Amino acid sequence: MRFSLLVLIVACFGLGAFAQPAEPAPAPKAPVEEGAANDMGVFKAGAAKLEITPALGLPLNGYGDRQGRGATAVHDPLWVRCLCLDDGKTRVFLVNADLCLITPELRAAVLDLLPTGIARENVILTATHTHNGPGGTSRPLVFRLVSGRYVPELVTELAQKFSKVIQAAADASKPALVGHGTGEQDDLSTNRRHDEGPIDPQIGVLRIDGAQKQPIAIVTNFAAHPTSVPEEDHYSYSADYPGFYYQELEALAGEGCVAMFFNGAEGNQTCASPDGTGGWERTETVGRLLAERAKEIADGITCRDVKLHLAYATPSLP
Repeated sequence: MRFSLLVLIVACFGLGAFAQPAEPAPAPKAPVEEGAANDMGVFKAGAAKLEITPALGLPLNGYGDRQGRGATAVHDPLWVRCLCLDDGKTRVFLVNADLCLITPELRAAVLDLLPTGIARENVILTATHTHNGPGGTSRPLVFRLVSGRYVPELVTELAQKFSKVIQAAADASKPALVGHGTGEQDDLSTNRRHDEGPIDPQIGVLRIDGAQKQPIAIVTNFAAHPTSVPEEDHYSYSADYPGFYYQELEALAGEGCVAMFFNGAEGNQTCASPDGTGGWERTETVGRLLAERAKEIADGITCRDVKLHLAYATPSLP
């Protein structure tokens, strides 16, 4: 993982772009006072969230044994969250949603409904990979074995909400500073295939502060499949452990902070059981402990004025 997702868009920390040659690094500058302008203007950031829990009866995504049967309950709400980063020249929108995946159909619908003035290539859509989010967004038959029947009305509904939260994050933008840090864990994730198999211990954190050093957003990158919902809620909507992470981190960070979650290179990584429990207690423990660790990392981060560098490429696949 190595925090690659956040490096992708926040190459402003001097890490460079991964897909195209980066411009030469600028010469070091004197520290910029909070809220002051750099040579591109005032760096701004805004964050917003919007609930996207769909109606009951729609198919769920993540497990083939559901055979397309619909959701029967809501255990906890599903959200789409957006962070807008703007250095006066480049504006990037980073979106995370409590879905199993972002399908090509959903991505195309979101990009078609983007608010005026927002560049399609500067919007990055991600899913937390919860296996208790809605399906219905994949048209090909092969994917319907897991995600259920295609529901174009749901695709439109989700795309409209994505568009609203993107606009809300842009509207909420204000002078900001940014910083990042990492920490490690050895009790929140485990290898689901091999008892002594490797885990990815890293927790990556991006902190975005407003004028009074109050966090606008805290972004956490951690690798583990959100597949801890107990069997009795197999047909319930749930964000899984990221849902408890959101609640705890926003409570710890204070009013106005939007918690965001980006899953890492999950592979064989799944939730551990830090206190030896199972069921919802396990799910909640992992989410809340992850939030506490992220807050500890965030508290040690020094934020500063930055420039954004964004590069992208379309790979050729066989």
